[in-house]
Amino acid sequence: MSLRSLNGEGITGIFRLGHGAMLPALPRGGVKSAAELMEVPGAQIVPSDIAFPAPDGSGYAFLKQESRWNLYRIPLP
Repeated sequence: MSLRSLNGEGITGIFRLGHGAMLPALPRGGVKSAAELMEVPGAQIVPSDIAFPAPDGSGYAFLKQESRWNLYRIPLP
């Protein structure tokens, strides 16, 4: 489950499922904020729009993009 905040930063919630469960035990009205997400038993928040849990649930991978660049003034003849 992914949520995007008003400032454009996204988070992803990761849930451990019980044996044979297809979905986590989410509130009936859904989850609309990080605070509500943390109330779900066993939920973890990852500070990324997209996160991929490991098949055995031992960890996760997520994408972090960062741009860095310099501007140089080069005189032209």
